[in-house]
Amino acid sequence: MEYYINDFQQYIKQLCIQHVDVLHNDNTNVAFVHFQSNDGLNQVANQGANTIVIINRFYGKAIGETADDMDMQQFVQIRFAVAAIPDPVINYTDVITAALDKAFTIMMDFISKFRQDQYENDCGPLRGLNLPSCSWAEIPEQPFLLQHHGWDLTLPYKSAFPDYNADKWTGGA
Repeated sequence: MEYYINDFQQYIKQLCIQHVDVLHNDNTNVAFVHFQSNDGLNQVANQGANTIVIINRFYGKAIGETADDMDMQQFVQIRFAVAAIPDPVINYTDVITAALDKAFTIMMDFISKFRQDQYENDCGPLRGLNLPSCSWAEIPEQPFLLQHHGWDLTLPYKSAFPDYNADKWTGGA
């Protein structure tokens, strides 16, 4: 079971297009940012999207007892954030709390959608996802971007290392 971030990113982008509180559109409401996309972050910042979803981190580690049974545990981190726009009538702490609550609700909507989609078809971009082990925490550097507040969701995936490919090596086997 191999996990590739590009398939997953396309899946998340599609969810961002479909979710009524995100409504990503490449031209008018850029709310989704691919992994390591500075252009995407700049576009979000320039457009001032209220709600954003970012593939924030991708990392992993080897797991197993021996080289023969070694697999990978990979993690993808998705950032869900909502702008806390100052309002002269509302206390700014309440505005931040509302932004955090909305970002949390959107994140939970995505988790519920993952559960449903994994149940219906676990061989797609959610293959290997260990959803019961997902975790989340507040964005450490809040406010983020343009007064955005929210959560980082970490999703663990179990996958296999690729097989040895002798064609990739010169000078012998």
